[in-house]
Amino acid sequence: MSTLFKEVFNSLSITQMGAAIFHTWSKFDQGTFFALATHDLSALEMKARSNQIVSALTLTLPDDFTHAAHILVQSLAPVHAIDKSSSGWTNNTAAEQGIGNWLIMPSADYIALHGNTPEHFDLSMAALHAMTKRFSAEFAIRKFIITQPTKTFNILQQWTRDPDKHVRRLVSEGSRPRLPWGIRLQGLVLDPSPTLALLESLKNDPEDYVRLSVANHLNDIAKDHPALVNNLVTDWLNEVAMGDESAT
Repeated sequence: MSTLFKEVFNSLSITQMGAAIFHTWSKFDQGTFFALATHDLSALEMKARSNQIVSALTLTLPDDFTHAAHILVQSLAPVHAIDKSSSGWTNNTAAEQGIGNWLIMPSADYIALHGNTPEHFDLSMAALHAMTKRFSAEFAIRKFIITQPTKTFNILQQWTRDPDKHVRRLVSEGSRPRLPWGIRLQGLVLDPSPTLALLESLKNDPEDYVRLSVANHLNDIAKDHPALVNNLVTDWLNEVAMGDESAT
């Protein structure tokens, strides 16, 4: 029998997460965190399990967001320790390596819940940048797009040039108007123009992984603005054709 997807959040992975945080911050109450995070776990679906972990983090990390954010970032596994490819994700890494893969989801959601304020914006962006290298912060970044759109789009534009392909993918994936599992960005459903400059920067990305996200983003937009996408793609194809002609 195949393992249910929600089982990425299980007693073992939650124990590993608590151990990684304790390794960074010795005052962390692993027992309380485990009890809160695993309460009635078998009855919960995947997102509810993640939300319960966020609640457990809220009750066991320091009330000071700056301190708590630094603890989470310092508890992350090294990027090279993550067995992650363009095609999928593995289970969480061992506790001694730190937090990685699917347990980044509640970590990033914690940042979005408690750090989505003007005074904490820079720290929150730095934390999500670090986390997305180890999994993806595509769900968490959406809350910043809603509440602080100008500053967030400025950061996303900078990230289109990031050397890490997972950061570049986040730019496109996290700003998709209709991202599956993510909160709908209704403002971008109505007017997707703020993301077009991002897609323009990523359309020729060297990684298929990133370009696939651009294609999925365009598919989202096409559901509401088919003519816009048709015109945009036509322009892109014409650019390619002109480039081919100039090369001959």
